[in-house]
Amino acid sequence: MSISERGAERRKYPRAKADFHAVIDNGFEAVKTKVDNISCSGIYCEVSKKIPLMTKLDLNMLIPTTFPSMGEFFRVHCSGVVIRAELSKHKGKYNIAILFSDLLEGAKNKLSSYIVAKNLSNKS
Repeated sequence: MSISERGAERRKYPRAKADFHAVIDNGFEAVKTKVDNISCSGIYCEVSKKIPLMTKLDLNMLIPTTFPSMGEFFRVHCSGVVIRAELSKHKGKYNIAILFSDLLEGAKNKLSSYIVAKNLSNKS
């Protein structure tokens, strides 16, 4: 049985481990978080407060353009929706998955380049 037949890998876009921060804002409060991994469809990160499923968020990310980072970044601003929330292994923290809802094509292309470069740098 293949991976797709078992349903283990359903992602449309590849993911990469991330090493940058994002600011997520629900309209009432902005929270800085470290992004654990990213794809062209969303991010997975840890937050200090529980955020309910289907909460709409604004995201601001400064993503490094080189590895290791040499201080050059590109900015991505978009909206997203919390599609998964679970307790973190760190006490009092939560892991959330945010699905991008309005990522512009130019930002998606830059993210795709970041993900490819990041995955290649992790192999060396």
